[in-house]
Amino acid sequence: MNFFHVPSGFVGTEVNKDFNIFCSDKCLKKLVDGTLTCNCGEYYQYYEWAWDNNNNNTDVKMSRKGNKIFQQNCHYYWEIRIMSELYGTDVMIGVGTTGFNFADRRHEFCSLLGIDSNSWGYSYHGYIQHDKLVRQYGSPFGMGSIIGLHLDMCNGTLEYFLNRKSLGVAFKDLKGKELYPMVSSTAANSTINICCCISRNPTLQLLCLGKIVEQRNLYKQYREIPGLTKIYDKQYIWMTPQYEVDEKKRLAELDEEVTLSLVNKFDYTKCTNMNIFLEDDDTYEEQPSLPLCLPADEVKELCNII
Repeated sequence: MNFFHVPSGFVGTEVNKDFNIFCSDKCLKKLVDGTLTCNCGEYYQYYEWAWDNNNNNTDVKMSRKGNKIFQQNCHYYWEIRIMSELYGTDVMIGVGTTGFNFADRRHEFCSLLGIDSNSWGYSYHGYIQHDKLVRQYGSPFGMGSIIGLHLDMCNGTLEYFLNRKSLGVAFKDLKGKELYPMVSSTAANSTINICCCISRNPTLQLLCLGKIVEQRNLYKQYREIPGLTKIYDKQYIWMTPQYEVDEKKRLAELDEEVTLSLVNKFDYTKCTNMNIFLEDDDTYEEQPSLPLCLPADEVKELCNII
């Protein structure tokens, strides 16, 4: 089992089912130094790469990249299991190019992956980041969560899974880039395991299965063939129906359009007092929501003002 450990956190006495659907409360009674010792949810133990111990940084944060570069026109899938409580500035999972240098930010507490144009990351807060652009994406994750990543180097897309449920495509336009798997953490005493890491070449079999999962009725018939699904579920772990994900994405985009519409209609010139909380009163003035896609530094600046 490959993992990285940052040289303490706190844990509860009950499993947080929002994060961890695999463990029971008994697992928490067997913690060692705040770290899970069980292998709940680790169903696919295939390993084609490991962390590169020659390219890690521990000055302020722990960051690692894989020892294998992803090749073009292949499918890659890997799973990361969170073994300890997460807290602090950020813990991120994603990919980066050979041009991404961990050492450039070694003295900063920051959301590292996605801070420049050479990296892409999914934060434990639930957002994704690339080139300092932050966007709400999925649910937060924590101890016991399993984060899956499907990197499609045929089409240049990166899709995340939280506890084996697809969150939809997070990033596009990755084709032609030299990418490595990467993780980063500013939390002390955080432990992250690699559950599995596999690669698959594009085949007619894979293309056919991709068409099957796009059709609700056809997929239902496919799932009724237990021997077939048992084989393909292990070979193509990331193959899940997209129609549910697409519907969630449509609703999220609709919500974003409404939010941006409200922001655009708001007259900021009439706002003389941006402090929404009143010290001597429990009431507050309601402010509009912020756009969902802004540079990270602008988001922080606006939050400080409000």
